[in-house]
Amino acid sequence: MMDAELFEIEQQQKAGLSAAKQARRQADLDAQLLANRIALLKQEEQKAWKKIQETKKRAGEIMALRARNEQKLKMEEELERRKAYELQKSRDLVNKQREKKRMEKHSLHESIYSQRKQSVAQCRSESRMLQQRKDMEREESVRKNVQKSSEIRTKELQLRQKAEEERRARLEKGRIEYEERVRQEEQERQRREALIAKMEREEMELIQKLQNTQMIQRSAYEELENALGTIAQPLRRSPRSAPSSQYRLTQ
Repeated sequence: MMDAELFEIEQQQKAGLSAAKQARRQADLDAQLLANRIALLKQEEQKAWKKIQETKKRAGEIMALRARNEQKLKMEEELERRKAYELQKSRDLVNKQREKKRMEKHSLHESIYSQRKQSVAQCRSESRMLQQRKDMEREESVRKNVQKSSEIRTKELQLRQKAEEERRARLEKGRIEYEERVRQEEQERQRREALIAKMEREEMELIQKLQNTQMIQRSAYEELENALGTIAQPLRRSPRSAPSSQYRLTQ
């Protein structure tokens, strides 16, 4: 009954924590999507040089990551070799100890058999005395067994009481940890939502800034076209002289 109650509480706590984590993951996903769009808008301002810097940085990170992975793999291989060596060493030691005990046991049996054989005559003459001693020992053994049984029952009761107290303590500790983890997840979700709102405002400002830049650029291209048309009216413009088609807003 207690195990079922504990299981039900653990399931409820897992479900609540899972819901809090799911909300925080959704906030992370929204923040990542906004960060990607903002990065694309910023790339329109910086273009090729930024790409070169990012490529060099990425190449450096990849090389560093590769070096770390290779070092980690070497360390793991060395650790496995050491574990295998220690395991084999432990097995050899256990086998030696087992063989030693077997030989000692065999030697003890041989010694006991020899002593029994030598003392048969004496045992027969002292059988009555031995029987009396055995009876006394049996009575003493019964008394000790009764006392030991009583002590065992008392100890079992104490153990059950202690186990119950520990179970309740674990339940209380689990509840406190669960509530703390849910509270932390909720705080993280709120912080991510605030960050998303800030990033959305930044996104709108960058879009407006880029649109204004494009309007100024189109105006400059139109002025250039008008100036060229006024100075060289007899000349036919090449398709390459139409700069107004070189830049478009990437959505």
